[in-house]
Amino acid sequence: MIRVIPYVQSIPISSSAPPPGQVMLLLDSDKFFAHALSLQSATGGSVYVLDETGAAVYQTPDAPGLPAGVLNSAEALVTADHISYTRYVSEETGWTYFITSPANLYFTDNLSTIGFLGGVFAVYLLLGLFLVRRIARRSYRPVKDINDLILQSAPGGAGDDEFAVIKSTLLNQMRSGTELQRIIEAQRPAVVRDLLLQLLLGQTLDWDGARSQLEALGVRFGGDAYIAVLAEADLDSAFFLDSNIPLENNLSVARLVLQNVGCELFGANAACQYLDLGRAQGVFLLSPPSGENDAAALAAASRQGDALARFCAQQFELDIFVGVSAMEQGLEQLPLCYDEARKALEYSRLQAGGGTEPVLFTALDVTHSDYYYPLEAEQQLLQYVRAGDAAKAQEVLGRIFTANFETKRVSAAAARSLLYQLAATLQRLANSDALAQGGGADFDEQLVEQVVNSSSIDYARRRLSEHIARLAAAHENRAQSKTEKLVERIAAYIDNCAESEFPDLTVLSEAFGVTPQYISNVFKKYRDENVKDYIARRKLAQAKALLTGTDLPVREVAARLGYAGEIGIIRLFRKYEGTTPGDYRAQHK
Repeated sequence: MIRVIPYVQSIPISSSAPPPGQVMLLLDSDKFFAHALSLQSATGGSVYVLDETGAAVYQTPDAPGLPAGVLNSAEALVTADHISYTRYVSEETGWTYFITSPANLYFTDNLSTIGFLGGVFAVYLLLGLFLVRRIARRSYRPVKDINDLILQSAPGGAGDDEFAVIKSTLLNQMRSGTELQRIIEAQRPAVVRDLLLQLLLGQTLDWDGARSQLEALGVRFGGDAYIAVLAEADLDSAFFLDSNIPLENNLSVARLVLQNVGCELFGANAACQYLDLGRAQGVFLLSPPSGENDAAALAAASRQGDALARFCAQQFELDIFVGVSAMEQGLEQLPLCYDEARKALEYSRLQAGGGTEPVLFTALDVTHSDYYYPLEAEQQLLQYVRAGDAAKAQEVLGRIFTANFETKRVSAAAARSLLYQLAATLQRLANSDALAQGGGADFDEQLVEQVVNSSSIDYARRRLSEHIARLAAAHENRAQSKTEKLVERIAAYIDNCAESEFPDLTVLSEAFGVTPQYISNVFKKYRDENVKDYIARRKLAQAKALLTGTDLPVREVAARLGYAGEIGIIRLFRKYEGTTPGDYRAQHK
């Protein structure tokens, strides 16, 4: 049986007059509503078609009847008995269409998809947690190591929150660093003074290092030429005659006047550094701009020294003596500048009514017979010879020869006086050594005579160098013997302490009365091993004995060796054995 749907159509379709005819079509309902069957199989629901009178035109096979509540409702979506009815009314035909679907259709159709996605999410969640844990443990290891180091150095700072411990430690260190910087800044003037004083007295051989130190301390010179201006207050001035004011107070005021007024005057034409030499003396180190000739620079320094002397005399009734050196090239010539300024100052004191005019070293009538060999250079030469350091002693000798025979070009008479003083210095040391060894004086008249009457400066220098090398070697041999014995005593002391508690450098320094740095240096020199490594190897030997000969826990073994925790002994074994204490015990016990 074929179910049909009659369809009547007037002809013509668009005419408004009474139609001349009509056409009736019989439509196969199953074919006409074939799309409804497809929709039913896809959704699992039913399709209903009602005409404008509400009569059923079509419904999918086996579809239940429409509830009255659904037919009477004008809502587009009505739910009854867990079934959703979607209603649609055609404006052209007036027919009503209903499509049904289970109320839980969306959940039912997507349940498998939701389950699959939930499984994928769970897998990725577990994988993510695993990776996060691995990364967190890896990132946390440095934090734990830092925390262990902090606790090892300061056990009192222990806490459950490692980050809080590290934060508080860093903050404390930053505060300490700020305080240290403030202390260093407060001490900077004293450090600058000591460094400049060492340079003036020639107590350094590392001039490049000294230049770097000056730059690091903020000391700047205008060029590589230098003039020293030495000023000294006359203690017989009216300024010091007031008996109601202590002398030290007046000296402080005098030094303050010299520094402030002098730096302002001398700093107008050159870079100026002032160095207070104590009591009533101060020296101005001037560095004229590059390219300025000697005569112009010295004339400017003389004028400013004269202005300083006149200002002090007029304003404070303070007379001062001023000596100006020649202009020398190179930082290493500062000792020569200072020596020349001192000699010029001596002549300034001899002037009638001194304190009014500076004295230039270059203007002295006796410059042709002057030579450079100050007390500081002699002391430095003897210091290096006594220390057995022939190389540095030779450097001092070379500097003295350069200053006198290249920079100053002293006269023959001055050269003989210099050579005699050098030979006498070394001979006095040789005699002192001979007496200390229980022998008689060993004054070599022939040596002094050979040096003084040398046919050339080079020959005299060779003879002096040979004498320096011989004396330095003798002192070095005696020092080596004494130092070797000290190293052996230190090693024995460490060995004897092994059964109780190993000493550190501070303890060794106090026990032997020398600095920790000295102990490190001599131990390394004579034992070819750092003292810390020697102590570490002794600790390692004792740790091995305890691990293989006892059942003590590793922590207790570490405590017996003086470590605050296991991390110290673990690092010891990793450094020297490439393993851990536990693995070493398992392999050798």
